[in-house]
Amino acid sequence: MQVVTYYLLKTALSVLFLFIIAFAARELYRLWFVQRITLAPFAYQKDGAENEGQGKAFSQRVYQELRGLQNLLNGDRGAPAAESGPIPKSTQRAPGQVTTLEPPSMTPAIGTSLTIPEVQKLPLAGIELTVQGVDFASLARSLYQWTDPPDEFVGSVVEGNQSFNTLVEWRRVGRNRAHDMRFAADGHASLDDASFATACNVLYLLILDRDEEFKKRLSRAEFEIFARSLRQYSAYRTAVTEMRPKEATDKARTDLDEADRLAAGLIERSAGDRFSPIYMLGAITAVAKSDFPRARGHLVAYRKANPDDKRAEELENLLPPPPVQVAAAERVEGAGVPREKYRPVQPGVSAASGEASAGTICCVVRDKSASNKLYFLSTEHVFSGQPGTAVVQPSPLDGGSAPADVVAHLVKALTPKINVENRVAGAIATIANRTLVNPNCFAVGAFTGVADVSPDDEVTLVGRTSGVAKGRVVAVDSVTSIWTGEGSVTFSGLITCQGTAGGSFSEGGDSGAPVVNARNELVGMLYAGSENVSIVIPIKPILDAFGVELVTE
Repeated sequence: MQVVTYYLLKTALSVLFLFIIAFAARELYRLWFVQRITLAPFAYQKDGAENEGQGKAFSQRVYQELRGLQNLLNGDRGAPAAESGPIPKSTQRAPGQVTTLEPPSMTPAIGTSLTIPEVQKLPLAGIELTVQGVDFASLARSLYQWTDPPDEFVGSVVEGNQSFNTLVEWRRVGRNRAHDMRFAADGHASLDDASFATACNVLYLLILDRDEEFKKRLSRAEFEIFARSLRQYSAYRTAVTEMRPKEATDKARTDLDEADRLAAGLIERSAGDRFSPIYMLGAITAVAKSDFPRARGHLVAYRKANPDDKRAEELENLLPPPPVQVAAAERVEGAGVPREKYRPVQPGVSAASGEASAGTICCVVRDKSASNKLYFLSTEHVFSGQPGTAVVQPSPLDGGSAPADVVAHLVKALTPKINVENRVAGAIATIANRTLVNPNCFAVGAFTGVADVSPDDEVTLVGRTSGVAKGRVVAVDSVTSIWTGEGSVTFSGLITCQGTAGGSFSEGGDSGAPVVNARNELVGMLYAGSENVSIVIPIKPILDAFGVELVTE
């Protein structure tokens, strides 16, 4: 019996000894190799009274904000991991096709330069265990902190006068106290704002602990703005990808506007030059708002600092081509004949609404359902304004004025929309005096009908500024992004033309000009132009959209 007892005791002591060795080894490993940071419950005071429950609830809010921001900054963005590699072919832009860009996911570039350790909740922080008035959970936490010196964030919240003041401090007992830091933030309007700001302060302290030079790139306030913009955009993208863009709520749009405003503000103060991911964030929010020129500019700035970032290059390749400018209404000295006053009024001459604009009449059209209704056709930015707005010939910039030179009144406009694929645009104005109208085009005579075109067809433009200009078709069914002044809009089914010597064959003030083929058939209406090309909308879909037909005699 004594022998059995001896061996049992020896075995128990051996097991205990092995357990102590294993425990010591684990603790030594954690001490030397594992950075273990915790978030303790906050002290909460309202109107001078302590509230332990509110403090624990606030700590939980901060912890949730921390996890969300760490996921965003470290790469978990609610989308597949953004590893370097080709974008799926289904989303790549192909020639002659429109790419509808969904809100892009945030690339790893935003967080790659931030190495942020995980912050854990203090063990047993959410447990209540009280027996006979003794809080055993609190005793267990105290024992835990005695065996494992705290490396923790502690803080306090003071609520009063409908505002919340917070203080957060990083306590690192037993470690280098040179890194002990604290931040206070006062005047938050809500607990949500206070918890988010506190989470940002914690993250900022963690980043500074790894990289003290980071404060030269972003101040604490700038980092909070960056993080808030990141969070707002993430909320917007989650909403629209779950509900699809057409069903996106007003709240999601507000989130995007706020994210874009915050990112733009940082870029304006040159924070992007100090911390390049801000340029990427600005580009992403600009893409979501279909402001492709601004997005492209931010991507160019970002790639200067990160030339090897393939995802930035791929995002830039997805953008529509650089937008051409709508043919501007500008006055050119030495006005040509099309800018003079004509009675009767005919296509190809100067006309416009507004006080400081100029454009061209495309043609005379007739309502299919009421043949006695005649209209002038031009673009919606030449015949601009509300229904009933007067159109004068010549254009105001060429000396026309109301009421003496009024020849028509705006009836209807087809305005291109942002975020959708547009095929037509234009405006019609009812003719004031039918006896003062000549449907024959200035300089080239009567239209012989309407027609389609093919690449390399010869065409002629008759416009307010260019007069008669010869050119050729370089592409049909084109897709392009056009800057209208209200934003960038996408058109498809366009005709792209150049002059016979190359380059554009239109100038500012030619908007609305008729374009005819070698048989004098009307093929389209000039809509926009750049130094290299002129953009023409085919005439047939315009006539169909308005329910009108061309008047040839």
